[in-house]
Amino acid sequence: MGISQDLILVTLLVTFPFLGFTSADLQGKLQLENFQRTHNDTLSDLIFLLDTSGSLWYYDHSSRSMKVGFDDEKVFVNSLLSHIRVSLAATRVSIVLFGTRATLDINYVTDLNINNHKCNFKKSFYALKFRSGLTNMHDAFQYAYDIIFGTLSGNKRPNALAKTAVFLLTDGMWNAGGDPNNIAKTLKQNNIEIFSIGVTNGINENVLKQLATDDNHAFHYNSFTQFRELANHLRGGNSDPKGYDTHQISCIRKENVSRPFIVGSTRIN
Repeated sequence: MGISQDLILVTLLVTFPFLGFTSADLQGKLQLENFQRTHNDTLSDLIFLLDTSGSLWYYDHSSRSMKVGFDDEKVFVNSLLSHIRVSLAATRVSIVLFGTRATLDINYVTDLNINNHKCNFKKSFYALKFRSGLTNMHDAFQYAYDIIFGTLSGNKRPNALAKTAVFLLTDGMWNAGGDPNNIAKTLKQNNIEIFSIGVTNGINENVLKQLATDDNHAFHYNSFTQFRELANHLRGGNSDPKGYDTHQISCIRKENVSRPFIVGSTRIN
């Protein structure tokens, strides 16, 4: 199968926890804001690869308790999607969780159903639980590739029609399943853009840069506090602590309103 040169793959690598910042210090803020603008009310297919490995545990000094970065990953996903319409006719979203093994937990991109809208996505997404285990990034990348180009791509919209992006959130180093770089290289060799984001000073920035399109596509954050600040910024400063909207009725009404979409110069009703 040929790979569209218009395809965008966005990879976010998230690693864990550390120190201070100001909102002006948030690397990638403008790029992610632009991503929201360019994917709002458009035909888009977004795939999120979320780490659930045991290394995501960290000590939160403000609450004096142990927390898990998986919850911060979920806040980020919901915040990024807060200004993006999720529905069968607009943006379709898939979620892959990976620890020791990878699983496809939500697949709106190629498992098509009229009920695939943001409210149902949020309910299913909120129900996903942290699993612990190792870090099998390779198989998560493989799922993304299969959804876009491979064995799971039967109902995938053409990449020239639907903007396609993949977000990888992880602790930054794989220790199961093998090196994911070969898949990343294959994607980049076919003009796929990859962004990498790492959290905490423990991140291996060489890993970020290897997986990213170039150094300008690799971002680093010092702590989960800073990572949540980014999420709140993308959401507009009104983030539920668990990243889950309670406006279910209004959400359903908004997501099911039939509105035309513009793709290039083409109007789609």
